[in-house]
Amino acid sequence: MNAQVKKAAPRKAPAPKKTVAKPIDLAELLKLPAQLEAGFQRILDKMTQPAPAPLPSSVETGTEHAAARLEALLTLFSGKQAQNILQDMLETGRPPTREQLLRQADKLIAAR
Repeated sequence: MNAQVKKAAPRKAPAPKKTVAKPIDLAELLKLPAQLEAGFQRILDKMTQPAPAPLPSSVETGTEHAAARLEALLTLFSGKQAQNILQDMLETGRPPTREQLLRQADKLIAAR
């Protein structure tokens, strides 16, 4: 026997409901610049406040010893150490991280 399976007809997707925007009166439009100005003033106040806690003096910043580190990095990449760096890259499959390079530069500076 040939029994045919009836498929349900596809239903139409419901139409999206349109939201009606609340009308804006003139008084609300006149308040808007004052609200924006107050918001900008709060942002400027936050940006001009001093840092909540000063950094300790022992924290090394990126600019300290920059010239010596740059010279050491140039030596690393132009000297015999460049072959070691390339060999490490071939073995690991990725370049050395910034921290590894700075550590090697610091070792080179300390060895001088």
